[in-house]
Amino acid sequence: MKMSSSAIPGARPAVWPALSIGAPATIPGRLTTIDAARGAAMFFVFLSHFADMVVVSPSTRFYGEQLVHVAMIASPLFMIVSGTVLGFLSVSRADEFRALSYRMIDRSLLLLTVAHVLIAVANMSPLRHPSDAWRMVFITDTIALCALMGCALIRVVPARHRIILGAASYVLSWTVVISWQPLDPQLRLIKDLAIGPFTQSSWAYVVPVLPWFSVYFAASTIGEQLARSGKGMSSQRITARLISIGVSAVVVGLALKLGYLALVKLHAMSTVTETYVVHLLTGPFAKMPPSPDYLAVYGGAGLTLLGLLIRHAARPQLAPVMNWLALVGRNSLFVFIVQYYVYFVLLHAVRGAPVATWPILFGASVVAIVAVAWWWDRRDGNRFLTVGISWLARQRHTRDARASVLSRAR
Repeated sequence: MKMSSSAIPGARPAVWPALSIGAPATIPGRLTTIDAARGAAMFFVFLSHFADMVVVSPSTRFYGEQLVHVAMIASPLFMIVSGTVLGFLSVSRADEFRALSYRMIDRSLLLLTVAHVLIAVANMSPLRHPSDAWRMVFITDTIALCALMGCALIRVVPARHRIILGAASYVLSWTVVISWQPLDPQLRLIKDLAIGPFTQSSWAYVVPVLPWFSVYFAASTIGEQLARSGKGMSSQRITARLISIGVSAVVVGLALKLGYLALVKLHAMSTVTETYVVHLLTGPFAKMPPSPDYLAVYGGAGLTLLGLLIRHAARPQLAPVMNWLALVGRNSLFVFIVQYYVYFVLLHAVRGAPVATWPILFGASVVAIVAVAWWWDRRDGNRFLTVGISWLARQRHTRDARASVLSRAR
């Protein structure tokens, strides 16, 4: 979302018609795999928004809910991949990281300004009160804020401490969510944005920053390990660890939910508040803020998917799929905005469509979005996704270099 591998020298496609995606310098296919994981997350976004906009009639609402539940892997997978990219670049491009961080800051500011406005406009169509679109904090906003904090902290906090910091910030966020219920409306807005609401949010929609930053920052350690593979732990061992941790997390998440159901059956919780808190913490579909059970199930599934993609990316028979997923992934910001207009504006007009038309409508929407992404990619459209910070940084670097040369000449 915030920065694709296309922004890294040597990672651009070499042959446009065949969609041949260039391999990174460190390990062949590495960045392509990360982009493909982001592209896979986009597919789940398509599925979620299709269900939200089309599968809405009373007789089909159950199916829509199941599709949304399947698609809930998208948010944690986005955060994991985005954090992985940050950690990867901090090691593999250490000498260029200052310039790359300016580019990430530039893209983050774009997400918070232009992209936010475009997404808000698309959200106005299906809302009962269109003005509510301007009281929404989207996942793109949260990713942008995570990237800004990540760029500032990645060189300060060693990798071995980031998981601890991530876990501590996550525990802190939930502690404050449960224990602090401010009455002042302004404080509630700040609290809901920073750590998340306990019940009803003051925002029309909000993706809280701190609990998601804990996932993002902890995931940067994955990127560092991938960048250093070959110099220590092999990529095979890393993927095996990702899959093992991911599967174990899913099992833990399921166990948490079963434990809650057992407590309810045994009447082990004495108060309504206690029951609600435990229900919230063990809700596998509670993502605003993300519950421990939600992160265990869907974050674990995301880690497993990432590990499988890295492990099997080099298989020739998977190359076409990986290339198309990577194309979507490296243009994910553009695609994310386009899909809002496809689902929230165009397909919203056919909400409640018959069940028989769902595969056709969904398939056509995916093909149309990917086709637009292919057109955008051929024209290197990502170069337009800037607010000018990178350009200003390059100009300053050029002036400083010239001044240094002149001073040495004197």
